[in-house]
Amino acid sequence: MANTTLDEMQLIEEEVNHILQDYDQQIAASQASIQEKLTKVADQYDQETQVQVANLEVNYQQERQDLQMKVDQTIADNQAKIDAALTDRKADLIRQIVEEVVEKYGN
Repeated sequence: MANTTLDEMQLIEEEVNHILQDYDQQIAASQASIQEKLTKVADQYDQETQVQVANLEVNYQQERQDLQMKVDQTIADNQAKIDAALTDRKADLIRQIVEEVVEKYGN
């Protein structure tokens, strides 16, 4: 009877060890699966991020180019206004200079 109880306890212990091994294998398999899924998701997000960054760079370059063209146009418009103002007032400025010279130095 002692042998029978000892044998049964050993069988139970072996079965418990077998179950623990199965659980350990399942845990390892689950960890590997989760790690694989995590890696795939991370790669997918990396790719999406790269696409978004590329799109933002293109948009930035286009916006920068548009703003530079706007600045260049504003400078050209302002220069044209200055030139027009100087041309319109050129005769008046010359007359004023001549009057001041005549006033200062005489006829």
